[in-house]
Amino acid sequence: MTSQSAESRVHVRLLGAFAVLDADGNDISPKGRKAQAVIAMLCTGRDGKRTRTWLQNHLWSDRAQPQAAGSLRSCLHEIRTAFGDHAGCITADRTKVEIDLDAVTIDLIEMSSSQWLDAVSAGTEFMEGCDIIDAEFVDWLAEQRAHWARKAALPLAENLPAEARVDVETTMAGPGKPDWDLSLCVLPLENRSGNPQNAFVGSGLSDDLTNSLQRLRWLPILRPPVMPDEPLTDTIRTQSLVENLGARYFVNGSVTQQSNAVVARFQLNDAEDCRVLWSDSYQLDSFLEEGAMASVYNEVVGSIERSVAQSYQRIVMTSEDRGENFQDQIWRGRWHLARLTREDSDKAVQYFTRALELQPNSSEALVQMAFWHLWHTWVSRDGDGGLAQAEDFARRAMELDPDDGRVFAVLGIADAWRRNHDSAIACLEQALELNPNLAIAHHQLGSAFIHNDKPEEAIGPLSLAMRYSPRDQLDFAFQTEMAVALARTGQFEEAYVRATRALMMKPRYWYGHLVRMLVADRLGDGARLAEARRSYEAANLQLDPRNINWLPFSSDDWPNQLRRVLN
Repeated sequence: MTSQSAESRVHVRLLGAFAVLDADGNDISPKGRKAQAVIAMLCTGRDGKRTRTWLQNHLWSDRAQPQAAGSLRSCLHEIRTAFGDHAGCITADRTKVEIDLDAVTIDLIEMSSSQWLDAVSAGTEFMEGCDIIDAEFVDWLAEQRAHWARKAALPLAENLPAEARVDVETTMAGPGKPDWDLSLCVLPLENRSGNPQNAFVGSGLSDDLTNSLQRLRWLPILRPPVMPDEPLTDTIRTQSLVENLGARYFVNGSVTQQSNAVVARFQLNDAEDCRVLWSDSYQLDSFLEEGAMASVYNEVVGSIERSVAQSYQRIVMTSEDRGENFQDQIWRGRWHLARLTREDSDKAVQYFTRALELQPNSSEALVQMAFWHLWHTWVSRDGDGGLAQAEDFARRAMELDPDDGRVFAVLGIADAWRRNHDSAIACLEQALELNPNLAIAHHQLGSAFIHNDKPEEAIGPLSLAMRYSPRDQLDFAFQTEMAVALARTGQFEEAYVRATRALMMKPRYWYGHLVRMLVADRLGDGARLAEARRSYEAANLQLDPRNINWLPFSSDDWPNQLRRVLN
C-alpha cells in the first residue's frame, strides 16, 4: 500500500458519533451498525488489521461459523459500496481484513491536546450511540472506551506539577498509535488445581517470570493492568485484553495439583491470532526454594527468548512491504549474522550501521555491532584491532544500559581471546549475574575454563548453555566445546558422541573434525578413527595447522594433541 497526502485521505471519526468523510467532507459512512463497527475495529487494530475469525467472534458470536463468515462478507461489501472511489482502503484475504492506515486519518490518533480537552469537557465518548447487541462486542466497546478515556487524561495532566504529571503519563496513558512491533506481557496463571490458595501461586509465578524476562534488554516487557476477577479462560477476552495493552506476544498458563506437587504450565502466544509458539510444564515440588525456582525461570525465559526471536525474525524477513525502520535493520542484521558466513557478515554490518544512523544512542544497535566485530575478528583473524572495536561498542552500550548482561559477555569474550582468562571469567560471571539465562555467556564461560586448563569446571556452564538455548545456531560450537571438556576429563565415549553431533549440524567445522579424530584415537577404535578421517578428508577443508594457534589455550597440551592428529 502507498502513502497518500493528507488532502486526499479518508477521515474516520471514532470519538463521538461515528462517521467516515472523504476529502471534500462528504459522508461516505456505511449505514449498517456492524459495518461501522468493522471499520472501528480495523482502525484500532494492530497495523489496521484484524483476522476474519476475530471480527466474526466479536460481532456474530451467537452464530455458527459459516453464517458469521457470510455476514462479515456482506459487511465488507457494504463498506466498499459506501466508500465508492475509496473502496481500495479496505482489503481482505482468506484470513485477514485490513484498512490502509496510509489512506485514512483517524481522529483519535490525530487529535491535539486542546481537542482532547474539548472532547472531555463535552462528555464525548468512543463510538457514541453504537448499540450492537452482542456480548463480545459490548465487552470490546467497554474496553475501548476505558482505554481512550485514559488517553484523554493526558492533556488534563499538563497543568499538574511536574512530578505528578509524570506519574499520570506513566500510569494512565494508553498508546496513541500502539507500537505492536515487539513487546510481551505475562498474564497470571489460571488456577486449575481446585485449591483456592494456589491462585496466589499462579499470580506470584507470573510476577516472578515478568521480573526475569525484564533481563532481556531487547524485548520490551509490559505489565498488565489490574486483572479481571474471573479467570481469563475465554480466548477472545484474553486476546482483547492483550491487544488493548499493546503487546505483540503474551504468556499465559495454568497451575494444577498432582499429588503433593504443584505443576505450572507456561504458554507463549502470538497475540495477533492466539497461535501457540511454545509451551511446557514444570513440576514445582519445591517452588518455595529460591534456587530451584531460579533454574525453572531461566529455562522458561530461554525458551521464550528463542521463540519470540524466531517468530519476529520470520515476520521481518518475509514481509516485503515493511518500511525502513530501526527494528527491521536490527533483525535483518541479526538474521545475516546468525548465518555465519563472510558474505552474510558483510550484509549484517550494513544493517547494523543503518540502525545506528537511525538511532545513534541505541544500546541494542551498539550491542549488535559489538557482536559483529567479535565474529569478524574470529573469521578474519583480525587480531587485537577487531577486539578493541568490539570492546568500544560494548562500553558505549554499557553507558546507556549498565544492566545489559550482553555487554559484559562481549568484554569477557574479548579478554578470553587475548588469553586473559581470569578477567574473562570475572566478566562472564558478571554477565550471568545480570542475565542468568544468557546462553552465550554460559558457553563462553565454559570455553574460558577449557582454555585455562580447567576442563572439569567447563561442563556445568556448557550444559546450561544447551539447556537454556536448545537448537541455538551456535549449538555446533556448544557441542564441540563439550566434547573437548569431556575428552580432557577422560570421558572419551561421550566426547565422541558430542563431536559427531556438532558435525551433523555443521559438517565443515574444522575444529569439530579435529576433536572427533583425536577422541577416536584416544579410544583406540581404529574403525571410528578411519571413519572420522574419511569425513574430514571429504570436507576438503585444506586446514592450515596455524589455525590451531588461534585457539586461546593457556598451555600447549591440547593444541599439540590436535597437531598430532593432522600428521
